[in-house]
Amino acid sequence: MTIAHERLEIDSGKVREAQTHADFSENAWLTFYLAGQSNDLDALSVALEKFGARNLEGSKGGFVNAKIPVSLTESDIIDRVDQVRKQADRFNISIDIVDLDPTDESHSKKFYTLWKASQ
Repeated sequence: MTIAHERLEIDSGKVREAQTHADFSENAWLTFYLAGQSNDLDALSVALEKFGARNLEGSKGGFVNAKIPVSLTESDIIDRVDQVRKQADRFNISIDIVDLDPTDESHSKKFYTLWKASQ
């Protein structure tokens, strides 16, 4: 099965909420909830390192929750999401959820879900 994501339309209202929330600064982190074969996730993780990605472990279980730094602007977020989407398609990886977090910590107090795969 080949995975091909259409352009991921993020919730721009959530970006505007984050821009005014006290927990967020001018920079933030996108968390991509990724699923696929472990060897494909490993290959994608290498590709995501060029974006400064963190939290790339877990591929053996078939899931990785990659965190990627981003400027808290709608245009930068859209660009980064599109870049990751293209890489995920290249390695046949499913993107299930994209969250916006104020830090790179795994359990941020506040986050916004920008996109979720259809059920």
